[in-house]
Amino acid sequence: MPGDAKGAAQDERRPCFFAKPQAILFDLDDTVFDFTACSQQALRRACQAQGIPFDGQRYQAYRMIDDALWDEQRAGRYTVQQVMQMRFVRWFEYLGLSADERAFSLVYERELGRAHVLEPDAREVLIALAARWPLYAASNGLADMQRQRLEEAGLHALFSSVFVSDEIGYEKPDTRFFQACLARMNTKASPSIWMVGDSAVADVAGAQRAGLSACLYARHPQKQGLIKPHHTIARLRELLSVFL
Repeated sequence: MPGDAKGAAQDERRPCFFAKPQAILFDLDDTVFDFTACSQQALRRACQAQGIPFDGQRYQAYRMIDDALWDEQRAGRYTVQQVMQMRFVRWFEYLGLSADERAFSLVYERELGRAHVLEPDAREVLIALAARWPLYAASNGLADMQRQRLEEAGLHALFSSVFVSDEIGYEKPDTRFFQACLARMNTKASPSIWMVGDSAVADVAGAQRAGLSACLYARHPQKQGLIKPHHTIARLRELLSVFL
């Protein structure tokens, strides 16, 4: 029958392991938002406000320092707050600048809260999925900033709730982050709760250790080691084939 053929075609597009979603958690940075574009925009505006020259070379130096610190955070060596405190100290040292890194950081965070460049197809995919299942944001970072960015992008209403590490008290990939999210969702760990994110460590391994299913948004090369996502996508639009 035509309906059966359609169902079979949909099943072929799904991974070998597939648990029908009960709810879907989304990482925000580099999953919903293009964090590189948002960060560059915020950094340029912060430099302009503080009278600090900004160019491509200086931005690449910042990226090198920032990326290294976030790798350390995902490995459990630093907290999110420590990364935020250290990155501009190291950047100014690298550039040989004498500047107030705390004041600069406050301006940067304000501007980052206003920056909301989205990943390709993010809006359309979220709208389609939100029509079928509850969506939750699950992010490391600052809660006020993440909520502001979702509001600025017109996406906040698509999420049933927003979970951010500075409110939760734990950071991905800590299992307790996911447990706290589940408690606030008033549900228990289950393969029918999916986590979608760009980090094999923070999003996939963390979610799997908490008893959830995990889909890796492989937007950039990374070492996965022994981490095996339940599914991997290269574009967000592929989620429609997986879940719908």
